[in-house]
Amino acid sequence: MSILDKAAGPPVSKDELVKALTAMGPTFQSLLDSDVFDARTKSIIELLGKGLSLADIFEIPADQRHRLLAKGAGMAAAGDLAGAAKIIELVTMLEPLDEKALLALGTILSLQGRYEQAVGALLRCLALDALNAEAYLRLGECLMKAGEADKAAEAFTLAGIHASGPSGEATAARAAELARLCARSATAASAN
Repeated sequence: MSILDKAAGPPVSKDELVKALTAMGPTFQSLLDSDVFDARTKSIIELLGKGLSLADIFEIPADQRHRLLAKGAGMAAAGDLAGAAKIIELVTMLEPLDEKALLALGTILSLQGRYEQAVGALLRCLALDALNAEAYLRLGECLMKAGEADKAAEAFTLAGIHASGPSGEATAARAAELARLCARSATAASAN
């Protein structure tokens, strides 16, 4: 069975969401005690911590979510992958349709070796932005590490096709190099 078949999605019921939020209690408290949120947003997060669903609460501004993402990225850069993952997971709970948060979460989970969960986040990112070359690149890396060279090569090919912008050439070149590596790996595996 492929890791793609096992990839877990977001909580689908209110009970699952409440359970996930309860487990993040200490993270909620540390964020509430910090200067990341204003008073209004703190009250929204307290309601989330008490088990209200996201359907009940809609008003957390994008700039505050992006500040949380930046804090998570800073923690990851400082080597605190577990802390970064918790903060970025929180952002994806607050806004499950934030493809930047899903890409960040997939990247952090991959760095932690949590490939199945990383694939889940990256597939959700790609469902929202099917042209995201970086997400295809990260997906290919997870698949390669999970020993799925053929599927990884497909993801790298898509990364190369969709690479654009200032870093597009570098992304396309890296994707092509990794696709070739996967092809060699698949050829060597079939020869054995």
